[in-house]
Amino acid sequence: MKRFLLLLLVASTLGCQVTNLLSTFSPTPTARPRPTATPPVARAVAAPEPTIPPSTQPPPPVTATIRGDSLRVRAAPNTNAAIVDRLNRGDTVQVVGRNATNDWLQILLPRDPNARGWISAAYADLSAPIDTLPLVPSETRPYP
Repeated sequence: MKRFLLLLLVASTLGCQVTNLLSTFSPTPTARPRPTATPPVARAVAAPEPTIPPSTQPPPPVTATIRGDSLRVRAAPNTNAAIVDRLNRGDTVQVVGRNATNDWLQILLPRDPNARGWISAAYADLSAPIDTLPLVPSETRPYP
């Protein structure tokens, strides 16, 4: 009986050793990670640029301040044209155009805003550059 117990003891010890040996060589199943929902990645999107509505306001009128005494306002852009009015030093008039050589300015007559006349640009200080004024074609009259 002693032999039997000894055999049983040796067998159980060997059995435990074999189990330990087998567990060392066999892979232990590992828990797989569960897939998780990935939060959406924020994308940088440029903000739309505001659109500027077209201006419905007309540009401010161009004015001229007269530098000469008793400046003659003419019917056409030349010194031979009829005199239609006179302006004094310091008078301010609205300028509506210019001739091609920029030496005459077309103005609204102060006494009659529906009528126009011409003054020499040499005797006027403009509130804006002369090239911002519209070009007024000179009237050519054929000889009779």
